[in-house]
Amino acid sequence: MATLRLRLILVAQAALLLSCATGPRNLHPPEDYPDPASADAIRARVRGISIHAFLQGPEDADILVLGIHGWAASGAEGLVFGRALERRAAEVAESDPRAPTVRLVSPDLPGSGASDKPRAPYTPEWFVGILDGFREALGRDRVVLAGHSLGGRLALDYTLAHPEHVEGLILLAPAGLAESFYPLDRWALGGDRIVRAGTNLVSERLYMRFYRNRVVRNPRYAYPGIAAWAIAGLLTPEGRDALGDTTRHALAAPDLADRLDKIEVPVLLVWGRKDEVLRFESSRVFVDRLPDLRGFLALEDCGHHPQTERSAETARAAYGFLAGLRGFGTCSP
Repeated sequence: MATLRLRLILVAQAALLLSCATGPRNLHPPEDYPDPASADAIRARVRGISIHAFLQGPEDADILVLGIHGWAASGAEGLVFGRALERRAAEVAESDPRAPTVRLVSPDLPGSGASDKPRAPYTPEWFVGILDGFREALGRDRVVLAGHSLGGRLALDYTLAHPEHVEGLILLAPAGLAESFYPLDRWALGGDRIVRAGTNLVSERLYMRFYRNRVVRNPRYAYPGIAAWAIAGLLTPEGRDALGDTTRHALAAPDLADRLDKIEVPVLLVWGRKDEVLRFESSRVFVDRLPDLRGFLALEDCGHHPQTERSAETARAAYGFLAGLRGFGTCSP
């Protein structure tokens, strides 16, 4: 009886972690849907793993931004931001042709999207090795890292390990602090059986509920094309295993608060004030401890996806930051 009760508790708590109340259907007009299937993309082999990545911006761009997506997501989450960044770069170039050009490369991390899903550690250190190999495959010595959520944490880990290869950081509602998690999520991350139950419960329906009701503030920004790309990878047996390992070993990895003062590269921080995945209030730790914080964009009425929900404003701040790295203009979120 006790075993059955424990099982029911685990399943119920995992369901709470992955879903919430049913919300309205997606309201975005079909012509605005990003289509990952038709987007420009490449494949690169890193440590024997095939990595799929989306490409936006000119191949010979002055600045290469490597986008690192969040937990249970994919590189497709960068498509809306990439489109907005291209538009902003074009606007600035119209008034001054000397403005730097930008290319955004958004890989599906191993275990996600259309990339391989190997049996692997899925620790921050392992992801750092993959990202470094991918950077080498792109033929760039220095890049700007744009990390969202778990991807923000991995961007910080990479910078701590390889500062010589990082020109700057764009942190979009980053993970990396224990205090960022809401209480139930923090509790659930501490239990292996809870994580396993949660990953086994993942379905397209639950994923879309979570996306519409917790990830974005307004369900009109729950782009089905982006979600479908992530879901397709997660619903395979290999995808579920990879998600569980990533949750246990990367998302629940030790807190980075005491190491933030060692991040010496320029940083732009962007966060939605209505984030229901990672607490906006924890942004003060980044603001207080990052030595070279160039800008902090706090977005009103915005959830966990500033690069999608407020893509134009985020792109404006990001391009200003990127241009400032090359001595062109200033960062002014």
